[in-house]
Amino acid sequence: DWIAEHGIIAIGLPTTLDDPRLPELYDPYYEPIWATCADHELVLLLHAPGVRVRQGNTFAVNERLAEIAGGNFNPAKLSEAAMTLRSEEGTNHFELDLSARQAMFQLMASGVFDRHPSLKLVLTELRADWVPETLRLLDALVEESSLDIQRKPSEYWLTNCFVTPSSIRPTEVELRHEIGVDRLMFGRDYPHPEG
Repeated sequence: DWIAEHGIIAIGLPTTLDDPRLPELYDPYYEPIWATCADHELVLLLHAPGVRVRQGNTFAVNERLAEIAGGNFNPAKLSEAAMTLRSEEGTNHFELDLSARQAMFQLMASGVFDRHPSLKLVLTELRADWVPETLRLLDALVEESSLDIQRKPSEYWLTNCFVTPSSIRPTEVELRHEIGVDRLMFGRDYPHPEG
């Protein structure tokens, strides 16, 4: 309520909860958050590079980045330091993309968008070429399952979800109609080197 009253329009969600004390995003524990966000039209943001960062550990991660970068804070050096840190932690780009998608699947499959049809989810700094085939797969899996949801994942995508690739690639542009032109957002990601 406070952030909506102060003009903030979105909240960031962790793509992966790296705290054993917290339930997964599909748990009813979060229902008050979904309801409040829907009431205030707050957008849910999932930022792919935020995966596997333990909640409350941002300062320690930033200190380690500064140490790896040797105090050199130009974008190229920080990007290189981030890649080194991910290697040290065993995180790869596939895991970054997949973790954000998993959170989206959990929100769809747990009926969050059924209970809160106005709720919007934006996946940021993430590729978009996976969307068409993944939605076909999810639709087929839901059809074969006993999930108690009102619509297919591809229908939730068209009403509740958006994707913002970081520096869109030609393959994503070619797939824009399958992704949904009104679902595909522009992301420049400046000052990252690829932006």
